[in-house]
Parts: sequence; structure tokens; C-alpha cells
Amino acid sequence: LKKDAIPEVDRFGKGVSEATQEALGGFFELSDGVAQSMASIKVTGGKVTEAMKNDVVGKYAEMNTQILDGMKTRHDKELAQMETMFLNTSALTDKEKDEILAKKQQGYDRELETLAYNERRISEILQQAADENRELTQRESDVINRINKHAQNQAVKVLSESEMEQKIIMERMADSAETLS
Repeated sequence: LKKDAIPEVDRFGKGVSEATQEALGGFFELSDGVAQSMASIKVTGGKVTEAMKNDVVGKYAEMNTQILDGMKTRHDKELAQMETMFLNTSALTDKEKDEILAKKQQGYDRELETLAYNERRISEILQQAADENRELTQRESDVINRINKHAQNQAVKVLSESEMEQKIIMERMADSAETLS
């Protein structure tokens, strides 16, 4: 009955490489675990315990590690490509090249800050609920779910091999969310 009512989600479909499926597979298991833990807390009306908090925070930390690894790999690759391009062109001054590289680094640093902030925020929300021995508020649940969704989007962006794969996965995720709702 459960299988008929809730079809298994296939996030990848045709056009997504094995490497991308492998890279994102483990991430999505963690992300789904976070979503499942949050739903379980809400459905049971249970108070957040230290164990629940540690479970969700631990999964999210693992998710962030995977995203960070993917971001670093992609950032290093893009910087190397830019530097090679700069060597082969005389259309830009050294100052312009430095400015471009600085802006690239600033964007990367902002993404790192966002990931760190989101991880801290989830921990703070759950810790406060656990300390106060209470359920999560709707707003707190929404914030955690929004952060989890942002992490999924980041993971697809940095762990996919191409923009086409990103588009396929994002469309399938949107279709699956619509089907499940």
C-alpha cells in the first residue's frame, strides 16, 4: 500500500552521469534523513531531545562537508581555467585580471559563510528547543526545511558534472515534490 501511495523518487533519470548520481546519492540520503527526522518530530508532536538534535545536526554537518568538498574542487578548477585564459590573452590588464579573481574569491567566500551560518542556525534552533524541552514551532521547522532545500540546491550545483545535469535533477526534484504533495 505504501509503495502505491508514495512512488519511489527518482531524482536523476536519463541524462545524468553515473559519477553525478554517485556524488549526489549519499548527499540525498542524508538530506532525506534530515527531512524525515523533522517530519517525525512534527508528526509525533514530540519534544526535541538532545539525541534528536545530535542526529539532525550530525547529518547536516555531513551534508555540508560534501558540499564544501564539491565547492572547493569546482572553485579550484574554475580558478585554474581563468588563470590559463588570462595567460593566453592580452585584452585585460593585470589589474583587471586581479579584480576578476578577487570577485571570484569573494563569491566563494560568501558561499562558505552561508553554509557555515546555516549549519549554526540549525544547531541553535534545535538546541534551544531541546534546552526548553519543547516542540519546534512552525517557524523553526520552516527555517530548517528551507535551509535543507538550500543545501540540496547547492549540492546539485556543485556536485553535478554539467549544467544540463543540474537542470535535469532540479526539474525532477520539483516534479517529485509536486507529486508527493
